[in-house]
Amino acid sequence: MADKNYQVFQEVYDLLFDKSLYPAWADFCQEALDRYLPGQDRYRLLDVACGDGEFALEMLERGFDARGYDLSEDMVDRAQARLEEAGYRDRIYQGNMLEDQAETGYDLLTLFCDSLCYLEGPEELSQCFMAQAKALKAGGLFIFDIHSAYQMNQVYPGYQYIEEWDDAVFTWRSEQVRGVGTIDHLLNIFVEDPETGYYERHEELHREQIFPLSCYQDLLKQAGFVDVQVSADFSFEAPGPESHRLFFTCVKEA
Repeated sequence: MADKNYQVFQEVYDLLFDKSLYPAWADFCQEALDRYLPGQDRYRLLDVACGDGEFALEMLERGFDARGYDLSEDMVDRAQARLEEAGYRDRIYQGNMLEDQAETGYDLLTLFCDSLCYLEGPEELSQCFMAQAKALKAGGLFIFDIHSAYQMNQVYPGYQYIEEWDDAVFTWRSEQVRGVGTIDHLLNIFVEDPETGYYERHEELHREQIFPLSCYQDLLKQAGFVDVQVSADFSFEAPGPESHRLFFTCVKEA
């Protein structure tokens, strides 16, 4: 059931996910490299929590020497298949963002789509930041994004979304039941069984949390990042009171 549940949700994610985010993330990375690490012919990139490999593929197509890893074996299989279909082999592997990676010396590490919001507390954040610092070369960049406080505390609570197809119904409900700075997303998919006409229910619960800005900044500095810039919504402008997504551009000590 778990494998079937994953397959059903992944098909829905592919239908609903905003594909324009991938080039937007890529453009942000390129501008950051132009600002902080200019002049290289080619950059080595490691995409952390790479999911289905779409962002890694976007960067490969732009000429980056890109690789990625994900905790989910199913996601790794899907990402490998996606990249191999495009002609890129041996680029994706299974790994944990809290652990040191075998290869180091990367120019750029990325951790997008709010994946960091799934970590449960400062201890895990510290582990993650330490691991990323070890994977980077001196002076390399670590770029990640998280939900803003406005998104978590004002936009998400009470949010509901429904999508219907001929043979399936998808529902998404977000609730803030664990306090300020947290959100729980309850996702349901009802898929019709063509043989019986009955609908089978598949459910996922996604729990996310954010922490004070100073928490991220302090832990990043402890991990060896000497320059930490925070901006908002795919720009290098400072966050405002209604910014939705915060971007951290972090330079490892040279």
